[in-house]
Amino acid sequence: FGDHIGEAIHIEQSCCADSMEVSRLDMNGNNSYLEHVEMWIEDISNQARLAIKGQITACLHPYRFKGDEYLAFDLDGAEGSFSLTFMAGQPYELNDITPYVPDMSEALAMAAAVALRLDALVKFSPGLRVDRHETL
Repeated sequence: FGDHIGEAIHIEQSCCADSMEVSRLDMNGNNSYLEHVEMWIEDISNQARLAIKGQITACLHPYRFKGDEYLAFDLDGAEGSFSLTFMAGQPYELNDITPYVPDMSEALAMAAAVALRLDALVKFSPGLRVDRHETL
C-alpha cells in the first residue's frame, strides 16, 4: 500500500454498509483495525508527518450535507497543514484526502489513530458549542 500513495483502495461489498465488515471497536479498548485500514492509517500518518513541522493540532468537524455524514479532520502545525474529509455510510474506499468508510465510528476511530500516531493535540470545531458565549 505504501508504494501506492494517492491511489484508492476500494473494498466492494454486495450489501449495505450496516452488514459490511468493519474494524473491531469496543469500549474496553479491545480494538483491531482491518488490515487495509491499518495500512491506510500508517501511510496517512507518514504523509502528514512529512507535510507538517512542529507540534500538531488536530481539529474535528462532524457535519451533514445533503443527507450524507462527514468528518472533516484538519491537522495544523507551526509549518504546514494536512486535511482529510471522511465520508461515512459508504463501502470502504481509502484514498489520500476523502476516505469513504462504513460509519461514523470508523471515521472517528481512524482519525483518532492518526492523531495518536502524530501525538497531536485534538480539538473539536468551535461551531459545535451549544452556548456560543465566550468561555471565561
